[in-house]
Amino acid sequence: MPHHPILSGTAYTSMKPRILRTLAHAFLDPEKPLTTHYGAIVGLSALGAAVVESLIMPNLLFYVKSLKETCAPLEEESISSTRRT
Repeated sequence: MPHHPILSGTAYTSMKPRILRTLAHAFLDPEKPLTTHYGAIVGLSALGAAVVESLIMPNLLFYVKSLKETCAPLEEESISSTRRT
């Protein structure tokens, strides 16, 4: 995707920043489903190493923290349902 003509051409100069912004918001929004986070990470990764280094890597601690908070109730529910059986 980094060499896609729409993203690298002059006709749509605002396209890449808009795509980056949309994907970054999807990645960093803890209210979005995990499938949206996955898609945002895949999309950002497809835009190249510079995007990964500048957008994904600096936000990993925040993302992992919010991911743990999201998954904690699921773990507790799983443990309690296992104990009931």
